[in-house]
Amino acid sequence: MNMQNCRNLNVLDYLKLRVDSEGRILYADSKFQEVTGYNVGDLILEPVSMIFNDDAKEIIFEIFFRKLLQNDTIFLVGQLKAKDGTCSWALIRVTAYTDEKNNKKYLFEIKMLPLSSVPDVDYLFSKLIEIKKNAGLEYAVKYFEGYLEEQGVDINNYIFKLLDTSPKKLNKYFEIKG
Repeated sequence: MNMQNCRNLNVLDYLKLRVDSEGRILYADSKFQEVTGYNVGDLILEPVSMIFNDDAKEIIFEIFFRKLLQNDTIFLVGQLKAKDGTCSWALIRVTAYTDEKNNKKYLFEIKMLPLSSVPDVDYLFSKLIEIKKNAGLEYAVKYFEGYLEEQGVDINNYIFKLLDTSPKKLNKYFEIKG
């Protein structure tokens, strides 16, 4: 993937989106808008995938939807795409919840991915994108699932291992806000 056009989020940046069960953006906080350059009109009812790097977003969201059906909260990594085309490596905590009308929704909380993790993630994403281009999305996802199986982890534990942290510490990281 192209890391050259990526910039770092500030460690204190805490960005928040709310998304409906169809994957459409319902809310973006002011910090998200400031960091990405999108305004509310650009985002509301648009697919949440629009905010992620084009090369990997299909893979991320295929994995996301498969895994979120099994968990209430999952962690993901990806490249957040700003309106001007620049990107930032991001750590994302996605929590499923039900609103007062019993509608399933998702809270996306976005923080800076620690720079020490970027080379490993970039290598894996490059491999997945190559497989997707050559064999299709299904095989890229199967490769990733096989990769996790070989590591003996699920998606969340892969993130904990990648960041060399515990669930408790990672959840604390999401509490740090500027």
